[in-house]
Amino acid sequence: MAEDSGKILNAQPVVHTKNVPAGSYTLTLTCEGGGKAFLSVTSGGREVVDLGAACYGSRESVRVTLTQAGPLEISASSVDAPLLYAYQLVAAG
Repeated sequence: MAEDSGKILNAQPVVHTKNVPAGSYTLTLTCEGGGKAFLSVTSGGREVVDLGAACYGSRESVRVTLTQAGPLEISASSVDAPLLYAYQLVAAG
């Protein structure tokens, strides 16, 4: 459904928007570089989930249920920049 990877170079969040149908999903975040990365997901101005992962190659996952289709705003950030991050939102199954 949605995925991205890249670099967080400073304290400014990296924001992506993706139209997603209603349903159940698994959101996974991983990062490298020391410290911690965070994903904040909002839909229609409402926070859906906040997820954090330690940046030592570990993965953190959370289940997300969207009751309505529409745009999701996914914001990746870290106070420990610079670091590399990757996330993936897939249908739960």
